[in-house]
Amino acid sequence: MRRLGSKKPWILILNFFKAAQRLSTIAHNIGQTHLAYEAQSIATNLVQTSAAPMLKLSWIEFGRTGYHASNKVLNVAAALDPSDPRVAAFRGALAREKGDHVLAESWFVAAAALEEVRLSFLGLNVREKDGGEFHPDDIFRLLAINNAAATESSQRGNFRRSLRLLDVNFNIYRRTSQESKSTKSPYGLLPEPFEDAQHVPEAPTIETLIVWSTVRAGQANVGLKRYDKAMNQFEWALDFESRKPPTIDQSLVLRVPGMWARLGMVDIELQRGNVQAASHRMESYGHPSIAIPAMMAEADRLRDVLKGLGVRTGG
Repeated sequence: MRRLGSKKPWILILNFFKAAQRLSTIAHNIGQTHLAYEAQSIATNLVQTSAAPMLKLSWIEFGRTGYHASNKVLNVAAALDPSDPRVAAFRGALAREKGDHVLAESWFVAAAALEEVRLSFLGLNVREKDGGEFHPDDIFRLLAINNAAATESSQRGNFRRSLRLLDVNFNIYRRTSQESKSTKSPYGLLPEPFEDAQHVPEAPTIETLIVWSTVRAGQANVGLKRYDKAMNQFEWALDFESRKPPTIDQSLVLRVPGMWARLGMVDIELQRGNVQAASHRMESYGHPSIAIPAMMAEADRLRDVLKGLGVRTGG
């Protein structure tokens, strides 16, 4: 008679793996989201160390604006794989939504550093000016993280740090094939809150991420009073929609950074004392229905400045 303890360990692990996967499937089917991803995490980590299932669960909670629950899940993900750049990036997104921009900047910068290390293990140096072309899936995440980190840095007045982060993105862009630039990938997404918890965000292209990088660089250069350079960057971002290849069907996605570019131009004209030029640019901005709250606040600020200078802005 064979003793129970004589069963080979790998058979026990395989049975446990199958059981965890089965539990995950059943939990998904009955709407037990947390249990489903916890079971999937158990199954995954029997094979390889990975925070991925718990990060997916954290993303779901984040989208529902369940920030406390999202953070609790992130703690589990961090315990599984603290070196995963996504853990730091998700913590940055949480801090940003809570209004803690100091902490958000720190986490996003840390995530960018970790992602560069991850890429270096793949033999990729994103700071080298010369070298082979990058595969898009390898660099999407770093582009998105650098954009987020640069945004937080500029908000805190760290304009030079913002530009250093964005310079990496521009270098990646130069080393990416034209065909790859129009490729969409979910790797370029970071957590965002949505009113509809079932909303599936549109995956960006490298082009759209670089348009954002260019706008953020323009804003940083305005902060450093490099107005000519900033104006060129805003014009490049604004003109991209009209010159984009027909393969990029993201007109709405590109309109948002384009509107930020218009506001940046208004700001530059005001800084230069060109009041009429600022007024004309403000009129071209208009009152877009897709403007997000931060954009509306900036537009209102610029209109108030114009009104203070005796210029009517039409609303």
